[in-house]
Amino acid sequence: MTESILKVKKQNLQNLQNLLIEKQKELVDFELDEDDWVEDYEAMIDEADDIWVMGVTFSPSYVIKNLDETVYQMGLTEYVDAIDKTEVSTYKKLEEEIEEIESEIEELESQIEE
Repeated sequence: MTESILKVKKQNLQNLQNLLIEKQKELVDFELDEDDWVEDYEAMIDEADDIWVMGVTFSPSYVIKNLDETVYQMGLTEYVDAIDKTEVSTYKKLEEEIEEIESEIEELESQIEE
């Protein structure tokens, strides 16, 4: 392997190692955004029967959200906190990216050693 090719491979390796550190930090800092889970949370609440008032139907989530925003928000927070973030597609995607980067690093290290 020529010196210039070796230099390029080492630079690529360094870039991948930096990217790996960045992605690992993203994974460690990964948090679920409550706004992404509002529909699921409201669907869970709405599994209860609709509320009828003088012939008008209201969904349970609508009633809770509009009559007691604090209870609604606390429930949403608890709902999101109960989600296993490791099962969320965004988290899984980060894990897959990390695995791919690690594989690329191993491959480059192997090439450099040859």
